[in-house]
Amino acid sequence: MQLQSLTSTMRLPVVFLLTLLAGLSMPAQAQLATKLGEGKFFGRAYTQFYYSFDDAVRPKSAFNVRAGILGYEYTLNPKISIGIMYDVTRTTNFKYTDSSGVSGYFEGSKYTAYLKMCQIKWNFRPGFSLLVGQLLSTQYLLTQDKWWGMRFLDVTAQERFGFGMPADFGMALIYQPKKSIKVTASILNGEGPFRNQDDDGNYLYLVKAEYAPKEGIQLMGYVDYETVTPGLLNADKMNLLVFAGYKIKPWMIGIEAVYAQNASFIENYNRKLLSVFGSYQLNQSLSLLGRIDYGNLNSTRETYYLIGGLQYTLDSNYFVSLNYRQDNYLVNSDVPYIYFNVGLHF
Repeated sequence: MQLQSLTSTMRLPVVFLLTLLAGLSMPAQAQLATKLGEGKFFGRAYTQFYYSFDDAVRPKSAFNVRAGILGYEYTLNPKISIGIMYDVTRTTNFKYTDSSGVSGYFEGSKYTAYLKMCQIKWNFRPGFSLLVGQLLSTQYLLTQDKWWGMRFLDVTAQERFGFGMPADFGMALIYQPKKSIKVTASILNGEGPFRNQDDDGNYLYLVKAEYAPKEGIQLMGYVDYETVTPGLLNADKMNLLVFAGYKIKPWMIGIEAVYAQNASFIENYNRKLLSVFGSYQLNQSLSLLGRIDYGNLNSTRETYYLIGGLQYTLDSNYFVSLNYRQDNYLVNSDVPYIYFNVGLHF
């Protein structure tokens, strides 16, 4: 009896303390919600399972997370806004050559969180915008990646095969006199999101022009140029690319051609890439998809990467795909795979 009485006596202050803490936290939570109500959080989660039919592949099968993205967008007023994004992905095997000619290997954990975007946007005049900070790739993320629309399944060809950086520090001037025309001019460090500017201060300069003559049709041209510190076999590099897209239900088609001159700042090391992708909507939720990337994808020899399968979509935010893949860019023989991919947006 005494023990039960003591336990009951102890419960009262504990319950009172918990109630008091809950009451004190409610105004703080309400204030936080009000403060953040002018912006929005967003996130992406991409996971997959694969199985290879080639016994030489190690591991032959595995579950993994392709990427986890968390970001926040906030609009201060109609002219000024900010966007911040963190990406948790496999950066461990990221190789680089900076604009001073130094090559290296970025070693993080198997899943490394890095700042992918931190940009301030200023719409300083009608049709003109200025972006500063860590900017997403103008080369392939803002047009081709959105057109592809299946990042949960795989990134687009340029990102997969290292034809450019996913993001970089710098600034961009955007001129958009009307909805159908958009021109972007940027100056960037050229080192990507994992390294600071090199000691010699060599920058990357780019111009991109987009034209959408009607809804569902997109044309784009892009060129960039980056100098390198003079040295043995070093040479300034340049990327040229064109893209055309057609997206009128039930069809989606995209074609991208890329030419990289003096890739990785290596004189006479030129890379070419052709990527053709598309989908056909069978009904409201189910689509056929396909893609082939061809060129000197991972070396000087010409190789390919093939994807084909089905995609199931629910509420435009939940994606499931069963797909077949085949490639020969890592070994001399064709390697077949079966993939099961799941993605969620919020």
